[in-house]
Amino acid sequence: MATPARKTTAGNDQAIIQGLQTKLDPSMSLPINGKTYSPASLAALIQRRIDLCNAIVTTKAQWLATIHEYETLTRLSPLRSDVQQA
Repeated sequence: MATPARKTTAGNDQAIIQGLQTKLDPSMSLPINGKTYSPASLAALIQRRIDLCNAIVTTKAQWLATIHEYETLTRLSPLRSDVQQA
């Protein structure tokens, strides 16, 4: 089974949060996987997943930029050899 794209999942999660906030009574208890959640605590849990999704995107971009910079500097290896010989 294919995993949905993070952007799609985050969008779906945001829609679920909106539904929890607008359609459910805040005093309700929602039993899910052996735990009980209020609409607010469930919304907070889902929001945490959205936040982690955003962190993945940011962290990956930083990681790729670091790799690019490292590879650019690695191309200067001949320069380093010339300096060591001088």
